[in-house]
Amino acid sequence: MKKFAAVLRSILLAIAMIAGLVICVLHAKVETTSESLLALIFLGAGALYFFVAIISLIVRFISRARMDERDQMMDSFTGVLIFSKNGNMLHYFRRLSFWGTIMLIVNVAAFNVTTNMLIGGPYSVDAFLKGYHGFLLWSLLALIISFVLSIIFWAVYLPHYGEGVYNVFQYTGKMIVSDITTPFRIIKSFFSSDHKKNWVGLITMIVFIVVNVIAVLKSI
Repeated sequence: MKKFAAVLRSILLAIAMIAGLVICVLHAKVETTSESLLALIFLGAGALYFFVAIISLIVRFISRARMDERDQMMDSFTGVLIFSKNGNMLHYFRRLSFWGTIMLIVNVAAFNVTTNMLIGGPYSVDAFLKGYHGFLLWSLLALIISFVLSIIFWAVYLPHYGEGVYNVFQYTGKMIVSDITTPFRIIKSFFSSDHKKNWVGLITMIVFIVVNVIAVLKSI
């Protein structure tokens, strides 16, 4: 049941994040049937994610309240493997939105991108830049959401026993460093036999670079 709930949360998170991304890129205003469907998918997946998460937390707290300290410790360490899919999905969107937010800062500072451009109007006829600026807006919103969820994930699911345990400030620092070094670790995975090749990360990084290069060239 724990594994099923973790997988379900990761799927719902992915659906909500992708739906939110599409809404921002298209600057959907819920005026058509397709836009309404997108909004429904986003709100439905998001609501279900938090509902399943809350139920999972309640069940987890009740079950752990019945354990002694040793069993709680064992549950924390073994649970990392069960909840890894949920954590990996969360890390993926946080890292993508982190670098998107970096590009948002670059665009605001170097190309005078305004709030009106981010939300889609009034705008020029360049559909690519309009969609790209929607991605930048999504990045900022997704980073805030995923950052908060990552802290909650750390507080609830990661072990807090033994030497070398991180407090919330240390974990936040390591999380930021991890996000910054993501491209280097993706590349390293393809040159080291000790690492599993991150194809999803590589494809995402290539698409991200290509899209941003085109956007920069169009903005100059």
